[in-house]
Parts: sequence; C-alpha cells; structure tokens
Amino acid sequence: MIENESRRKQKSRNLFFRTLSIMLFALVMLVGFILGCILLNLRPEKSDLENRKLTEFPRFKKETFYEGEYRRFTAEDFMNGK
Repeated sequence: MIENESRRKQKSRNLFFRTLSIMLFALVMLVGFILGCILLNLRPEKSDLENRKLTEFPRFKKETFYEGEYRRFTAEDFMNGK
C-alpha cells in the first residue's frame, strides 16, 4: 500500500514537472519570437509597386510602448493591411 502511494505521488510529480517544463519552453519560444520580430524589424523601406518610400516604423522604446504610441501605430499598420 505504501509503495503504491509513493509511486502515485512520484507519477503525479513527474507529470507536473513535465507539464511545467513544456509550458516554460513554449513561453520562452513565444517571447523569443516576439522579441525577434520587434528587434529585427524586417519591413521594406520602399514600395516598388507604388514607387514611394513607406511610412517609417517607430523605434521600440519602453516609453512609447507604455504610452500606447507604439501599439497604436502597429494596430493602424495592421488595419491598413501593410
């Protein structure tokens, strides 16, 4: 009986840590992807089709992010289909 309980507790602990490690891995991957997209800023500067310079993407700063300017620009950019 005691062995069954300890095995059950061990299995439960293993499942918890396995689930936790998978969730942490997914979180790290998501954060890395988002930071990579923000920092690399892979946007074209000129439109060959329209033969004009495109609106410059704002530089990421904590102040503009917290004030909402950065998010407002990215939301407008997304809504305009750019």
